[in-house]
Amino acid sequence: MTPDSQAAPIGTPMAADILDWLDNREMLARRVASSEVLGLLKRSWSVPANTVAAVVEGTSRRVARGGEQLGGRFEAVLIKTQEMPVSFHVSGLKSRDGFGITAGVRLTLQLESLEPDRVEDFCRNFISATALTAADDLRRYLALDVQRALSEHIASRDAADLQGGTGGTDLEGGLRRALEGPLFGKGLAFRKLMELEFQSESFDRHREARRSERDKLEQHEALLLDQQRREEKLKRLAAFMKSDDAQQVFREIRDERVKSMLYAKMMENDLSDLSTEELRARMQQWGDDLVGVVLRAYAALGEAPENAASEPARPEKLESVVVTAGSRVLLFRPSDLRGSCRLVEAGFNLRSARIHALDGKPHIFAGGKRQVSAIEPESTRTVAAFPLPQDRKPKGGVNATAVWKGRMFGTHSEIGLIGWDLGKPGATGTVLHPELTALAATVRAASMSRDGVLYFASGRTVYALDVERGGAPVALTPQTPSGVTAIAVGERLVVAGCGSGNEGALVIWERQAPGQAIAVIRRNAPIGSVRLTSIGGVPHMLFTCRDHGVTARVIGQTLETHFEAGEHSIVLAEGGSDYVVAIDQNGRYLISWEAARPARPRAVVDLNAWTDHAVYDLFPVFGDPS
Repeated sequence: MTPDSQAAPIGTPMAADILDWLDNREMLARRVASSEVLGLLKRSWSVPANTVAAVVEGTSRRVARGGEQLGGRFEAVLIKTQEMPVSFHVSGLKSRDGFGITAGVRLTLQLESLEPDRVEDFCRNFISATALTAADDLRRYLALDVQRALSEHIASRDAADLQGGTGGTDLEGGLRRALEGPLFGKGLAFRKLMELEFQSESFDRHREARRSERDKLEQHEALLLDQQRREEKLKRLAAFMKSDDAQQVFREIRDERVKSMLYAKMMENDLSDLSTEELRARMQQWGDDLVGVVLRAYAALGEAPENAASEPARPEKLESVVVTAGSRVLLFRPSDLRGSCRLVEAGFNLRSARIHALDGKPHIFAGGKRQVSAIEPESTRTVAAFPLPQDRKPKGGVNATAVWKGRMFGTHSEIGLIGWDLGKPGATGTVLHPELTALAATVRAASMSRDGVLYFASGRTVYALDVERGGAPVALTPQTPSGVTAIAVGERLVVAGCGSGNEGALVIWERQAPGQAIAVIRRNAPIGSVRLTSIGGVPHMLFTCRDHGVTARVIGQTLETHFEAGEHSIVLAEGGSDYVVAIDQNGRYLISWEAARPARPRAVVDLNAWTDHAVYDLFPVFGDPS
């Protein structure tokens, strides 16, 4: 919301103050006097759009609507006319089956009507001596009534039904009845229930224990079945290996290691349904071609260690993903996308969100164009702000942040690389190494290695800044073919994705040898994201290039697996050893796969239920975020 063209000039202190009030979603009403908005050169003031003013002029009272001019001497209460969201967080509740429940609701309140009597009722009841009415005031006033309605609703339902998302309509009716009394004659009305979330650690543990028991039983049954099939295969294979045809083929293979590979290949194929004659015919069909393939593969493996990229397998389970859209941060558990969303409202438009530790606890670090805010995930309260340098007014926001031992680093395409001291919230960040970023059109990514080296990109160049040991940034050479879009850092490797138009590439360096890229992998579309991860105990490079899925490429080889997304074109993806999660190109759908089942998504979630904005950023949380 902004005032119309007749409002006080932007340069006046009061005009700026009112603009801030209008933009602040936590504020509903405020006092204003003619002495604050009028002056020698300004004889009238326009009530901002989407507000009404309860005006006192001498002994008379009236209501002025948005756009109406006020002059002379007056005092007024300015009230927003749009619905105002108010959040409530209530713990210590009990479900019908005895599980502890924590509930979060987000409802909207609004002026009951624009009639003078109703506006006067509101002013009499909610305008405090501090001259402001905020969401906190309404939250305190209605807290007990909301808690009572939640308690009654939760006590009548089982925890599984609550976490399954049922009963929202019933709760809205219960809230309407509960708030009817405290809001009667107050000039304020309850409009609707926007969001509802129930969490229960005790029920989650109970459900996980039951799931674990079921999984163990299924694994045991699968193991027995697999063992039975293997025994049948071995019997058939043993019979086949005694045949003259098989003996002749294996006599041609001199290298015992190649013979072992051929045995393994035969075991991989489901040969249990073939008779000895059919097996003999299949072997005759493979003939020298199979032997040649095995020999060539063995030769390639023998040469690979000298040149191929390598990265140790580090299985990490994907605990949650952080989705950034508009002014909201959405936290999802990949194991339960549809029932796990936690919504955090930052209060300003965001470009990125990360999970970092502050005072030993995980916080959401939400990056906008004025600051990076540290937000407690549980209470959704902003506990610290780290402002950007104030000498510029950027259009975009902070692309990414990374933390190392009390220091935070962020990248911003218009400002460059910025550093903050986490022990000094409120202190403006410092632009670092502007000589490397000043001429670049983009400054992106901020990825910290496990040993304290920060990797970021300025244009087509990736830089390594050793934060732990100090020193100047080191440029990784050569430059990428086009502007860097994403960076992934492993224990041994660094991968940069880039692209523009119909071209994209992945460039790989060894961290200990930044002066020479060891591989360049070309694609026919820009790279959207890249992540080094381990799938099935094998190191993979997970990346997107705007096609209908996510590609997982075995590091050091050409073997690729495609996680199929059907009709959805994918732009962002993250993954661990258990799940892969992605965002479609329009930023409207969140898609997940089990890492072992790439053929079809496990879940596709429409994000319109939580936000009207497209997703800008996706970030993974592996294990304990602290």
